[in-house]
Amino acid sequence: MIKLALVDPDPQFAAEVGRLLENRSDMAIVAVAPDLNRALIAADQQEPHVIIIGPGMGAELAVQFTRKLTAGYPIGCLLFSRNVTANMKMAAIKANAVEVIQIPVDPEKIIGSIQTAAGYAQQLAIKDETQTPDQSAVVITVFSTKGGVGKTVLSTNIAASIARQFESRVVVVDLDLQFGDVGIAMGLNPSATMLDFVENLGELDENRFEDLLIGHASGAKVILAPKEPESADLIDAQSTGSIISALKRYADFIIIDTPASFNDNVLAVLDQSDEICVVVTMDMLSLKNIKLCLKTLDDLKYARERQKMVINRVETNVGLKVVEIEKVLGMRAIAKIPSDKAVSLSVNKGVPVVMDAPKIPVSREIEELALFYVNKYRPDWINVRLSG
Repeated sequence: MIKLALVDPDPQFAAEVGRLLENRSDMAIVAVAPDLNRALIAADQQEPHVIIIGPGMGAELAVQFTRKLTAGYPIGCLLFSRNVTANMKMAAIKANAVEVIQIPVDPEKIIGSIQTAAGYAQQLAIKDETQTPDQSAVVITVFSTKGGVGKTVLSTNIAASIARQFESRVVVVDLDLQFGDVGIAMGLNPSATMLDFVENLGELDENRFEDLLIGHASGAKVILAPKEPESADLIDAQSTGSIISALKRYADFIIIDTPASFNDNVLAVLDQSDEICVVVTMDMLSLKNIKLCLKTLDDLKYARERQKMVINRVETNVGLKVVEIEKVLGMRAIAKIPSDKAVSLSVNKGVPVVMDAPKIPVSREIEELALFYVNKYRPDWINVRLSG
């Protein structure tokens, strides 16, 4: 039974939702509150799985309440509005709302959203009961607003490097849902894709992950992008966020490869990221894009401490120096990956370069980058490896 609470100063809204649910045996309204204070009391006393915030609350207040509620309770929040703007949707996603719904809307859509929100709340409840902070996976999102800078190569090689060196669960997620290349870079066929995870959203426990994740020779496991570009429209930010939340209970490290844009799915994973690996190459187009990228990350309130810059395809005599890039961007690079045709060769083979040519400088630099993250978040692994 899904328990719901409704929050709206207009009793007519609660009456309409009540009529929608009156013939359903799997859902019940356990509390109706005209304001946020009484909604918090209801959350304490009735322990609803889902709270529906009606359009009468106003967008700004609804988002603030969602942030407060999701910080303190394992609950799924649905926001209803008569005018859903892009800014409101972005703010709601950052506040951990499950969905923002513009009304009027098809009643079946409301039922489906309630079920999704209840599944999200269940995952949060399981996380609260079983997970300590030390058990939560480290999430590293490899990002750039400039395409073609090597995000996929870095994502797959960081994952392969950690998985090969340490007995751990490392998962690569291809979030370039239209044109993802993780499968090609790792020589994998898409027997299961992100769509399968969305379809099994309410069942993502350890056994389901073992069934759906695709194994790689490095020891890493992979979630591939859908086979067809148009399937990307079937995967929304709430589903993506829920998948990453569930995956954090399964994995030790999650490496996320992203498209070159701040879309809703990217924002959903950035919110859950411990590290944002910002990739830049040694050309003015990349430099201009990354400067804007860093400003946008700042505007979205992602802490600078979570942002780390990697300069990829480092070359000499190209009119730019590493120190100049660092000065312009106001950030020191934690890794400087040299340019090497061996990388293209490894991609064409479908084998990460750290496996295909482990002794060359580019592989060693990527290994050092992987070790940077392991040493920061799992230093005990380093100590075990050294003592062994």
